[in-house]
Amino acid sequence: MYSTYQSVQEDLGAVPTTGINPDTGNVEVDGSLRLFTNFSVNSFTLPIVIRYSNYFQGGVNISALHYRNKVYSSGSSQFIGSDIDEIHIVPNFGFIISPTKVFSFGGTYIPEYKISNTIIPKKIRLGSSFTFYSWQLFFDGHYTNASVTQSFNGKKIAYYQDKINIHFGLSHQISPAWLMRIGVFTKKDIRKERITDLGTNVVADGDQVFMTIGSSLKFQDFSIHFSWVDSRLLSSNKIKQTFLNLGISLDL
Repeated sequence: MYSTYQSVQEDLGAVPTTGINPDTGNVEVDGSLRLFTNFSVNSFTLPIVIRYSNYFQGGVNISALHYRNKVYSSGSSQFIGSDIDEIHIVPNFGFIISPTKVFSFGGTYIPEYKISNTIIPKKIRLGSSFTFYSWQLFFDGHYTNASVTQSFNGKKIAYYQDKINIHFGLSHQISPAWLMRIGVFTKKDIRKERITDLGTNVVADGDQVFMTIGSSLKFQDFSIHFSWVDSRLLSSNKIKQTFLNLGISLDL
């Protein structure tokens, strides 16, 4: 399976350039240069699933991730600064245990890996689901070892902190063609502290609690999916977000 996670071209703005003044011999600002960055992440994933019985199955998704980040100047594609072009093989291990037809439990694990001098932290996810007639209850937790993310010259800096996010959801199959969903999930700020414009340290305040409501409607081979995601009702900090998602799928 091939996918493109992100492909962004961004204007980084103007930066000063320097040169030696022949009259004084000093290094002085002699102009400016506008910089751009071209960043992309592409992946090719091979899933391997082994079913041991009706109660247990496990497997691994083996992904080849291609990272590209190039900084260049305006009017040319000449390399100026950071130029990262790397391919990494990243496994994603998982399992599902289904002791009964109405209850299941599972988890995934992605190990730590490094892109250039930046450490991508390991991630662990555990979740469960319970089905009762036309109702289904979901609960899972996500752990990210974010304290190793920030690095400088290959050394770890204690700037980020580990985080655990909780997801809770409930769905109801109203009819064969109509499914309703409601849920709550957290989005923790991984920063231990942030630096203000005055240079003082304050506790990071980016934690958010989201509420989401969604629905799926099926028309023969087509399905329409809609969801509303909002952190204004349950979050107490200054960061509040609202998202509206709309999608269409086709069963072939």
